[in-house]
Amino acid sequence: MDGPTWTMHNEGLSLVSYKDTLGYYTIGYGHKLGADSSFAGTTWTQDQADSAFEDDYQAALVGARTDVGIVCWGRLNSPRQAVLADMAFQMGESGLAAFRIALGCLLTEDWNKAATEILNSLYAEQTPQRAKANAEIIRTGDWPWKSLVDA
Repeated sequence: MDGPTWTMHNEGLSLVSYKDTLGYYTIGYGHKLGADSSFAGTTWTQDQADSAFEDDYQAALVGARTDVGIVCWGRLNSPRQAVLADMAFQMGESGLAAFRIALGCLLTEDWNKAATEILNSLYAEQTPQRAKANAEIIRTGDWPWKSLVDA
C-alpha cells in the first residue's frame, strides 16, 4: 500500500458528479467541482479521474509536508505520511493545519495522543470510519491489515 492508493481507497471513485455532504459537486476520487448546479450530471472518463487525482494528491502531499514541517515529515514512516496526506486531501491544507495539538505530538512521537486528537474532532464526527482508520495508523505506524498479513 502507498499513500495515493490509501487516499483512493478512502475517497472511492465516481465517474458521475454527486453532491457531497458539504453541498459541493464532486467527481472522480473526491475532486471538488463546485456548488453550482451546472456541475450536476457531469461525467468523466477514468483517465480524467486519474489525472485530477494526481494533481489533487500532489497538492495534498505538499500541504501535509508544509503543515508538519520538513524535519518532522522526514522522520515519519510512509503509513503515517500517507495519513497526513489523506487528511490534507480530504480537508485541505488549512483543515490539517487546524490539528495543531496532533501535529505537535508527531514531533514528540506521542502517537497515542496524536491519534486521540484526531478522534476528538469534527473530522471524526463527519467521517468516523476514515478518521478511526487514520488515527490507528498514526498510533501504530502500520497499515490496518498488517496484523492480518503477518499472522
